[in-house]
Parts: sequence; structure tokens; C-alpha cells
Amino acid sequence: MTKPVITQEKHIHLSQDQADRLRNLAEVRQISEDQIIEKALDIMFSLGEIITEDVFWDKLDKGEIVPYSSRAGLEANLLNERQAEYRFKQDLVKLGLLEEIRNIDTSSPADDVAPVPLDGKPLSKMIIEERR
Repeated sequence: MTKPVITQEKHIHLSQDQADRLRNLAEVRQISEDQIIEKALDIMFSLGEIITEDVFWDKLDKGEIVPYSSRAGLEANLLNERQAEYRFKQDLVKLGLLEEIRNIDTSSPADDVAPVPLDGKPLSKMIIEERR
């Protein structure tokens, strides 16, 4: 039998931009704003298990990690997925959780690559024969 979850009501102050982004994210994910905040806090707290909280907060306080909503000139709602992922990886590098960001060439879709014809038996047949 699981313990019942005890909740507490907290009042927080958000900028209009943060409130709009929270509302949009909740609508897209089809979950409540409370659930979004709970997941965000879980992520933040779990960072303490990977890096010391002092390092994280020190880098945040020094401006080495800038929250996306306050990046100068950044239109967060217009970021495409690749840009958001790259910025996230940059922050991981700054935290020391990632050594480098590798660029993967995705200029041509995988569908454009034609298979190379090879001589001999198909690999699937070779595997089946070896298993016998």
C-alpha cells in the first residue's frame, strides 16, 4: 500500500513571459501547470545528485548559465528544437556534465541514402545458418 501524497499550497510570483510559457507548455503537454512546476523542481533537485548545488548556483549567480527566458534578444517561443537542444548542451558543458558538443550532419535525410549492393549471402541468412 502506498502512502498518500501530502501537498502544500505555495504562492509564487512569475513574470508575464514565464506565466505565458508555463501556460503554453501545460496546454501542449496536456498536463496542469502544477505538474509542470513539479517536474521542473524534480529536475533541478536531481542536478544536486550529479553536481554539487553550490557549483550550479554559483554558475547561475555569475551569469555563466543564463535562464532561457532572460537571454537578451532571444525569442524563446520561436526557437526550433535543434537550437533549444544546442543551448541545453551548452549549459551542460558549462556545468561540466558534457565535455564537448559534437555536430552531427543532418543535412541529408536518411531516406536519400541508397543501400550499397554487396556480393555474397544476405547477412540475415548468415546469422540464421550460424545459429543452427
